[in-house]
Amino acid sequence: MSQKVGGETRGLAPSLIRKVHKLYTRQLDPEDLVPLEFAHELYEVADSISRRVGVLVSREGRVEQVFIGSKDILYLPDLGRYRFSAGRLRRLRLIFSDLSSKAEDPQLPGDIITDLEKLRLDAVVAVKATRGGIGLRYAHLLPEGGHEEYVVRSLSRDGVDFRSLIEELEAQIARTLQAQRHREPDDRRAVLVSVSDRPSTEVQASLDELTELCRTAGVAVADTMYQRKKPDPKSVLGKGKLEEVVLHCLRVGAGILIFDTELRPAQWRTIT
Repeated sequence: MSQKVGGETRGLAPSLIRKVHKLYTRQLDPEDLVPLEFAHELYEVADSISRRVGVLVSREGRVEQVFIGSKDILYLPDLGRYRFSAGRLRRLRLIFSDLSSKAEDPQLPGDIITDLEKLRLDAVVAVKATRGGIGLRYAHLLPEGGHEEYVVRSLSRDGVDFRSLIEELEAQIARTLQAQRHREPDDRRAVLVSVSDRPSTEVQASLDELTELCRTAGVAVADTMYQRKKPDPKSVLGKGKLEEVVLHCLRVGAGILIFDTELRPAQWRTIT
């Protein structure tokens, strides 16, 4: 694979890009979530160009991809080539520099948590220079769905045994998956969605009717979601709520979204 620095490289001098590129040469200890020396280097490189820098690291400790964002946003590259099996994680963790000044501790923005859940990464880790040295905030998925976050305020004092953590997590995920084998396949499980400014009694009656129609059609209803507002003309729900609904579908094992209103072709395309 070509080791090229991806992302927002426009406006950076070749010497700065070469500095970022050196991250490819680092080999991390598979036992460590983030070795202190690597965390220092990643943050200092990002600070020198005033842009976030992210790396995708394999479970064996190889730096697979290096990419640059803006000071506030980091977009992950396409991960289609990194396949994973059902019930397993992707064997990649994201480590990135947090350059924000809003809080002393590192932060994990919502879009990074979305990436964690949708892409099934091993973990996402934000590193940041703090008064205690280099601190980090990391998150991983939970076997039953959702995620959990942890803060390490000084990496020099408190390391994280990544290998033990990830092996135990995948074992728990496998056990959870085995216990859920009785569930209907994804394409027969649905989340019902209502977006309306009608009285709540009318909305509930509409969802009850839709639930009964699903039962008749042989579709299992995993959950219902309701947003009290006028439907968004572009996406019915609005972008932020739509992301929340999609993540909820992943958590409850639903492969279908059913709305209690007729979708216009443009709305259908946006949601799809």
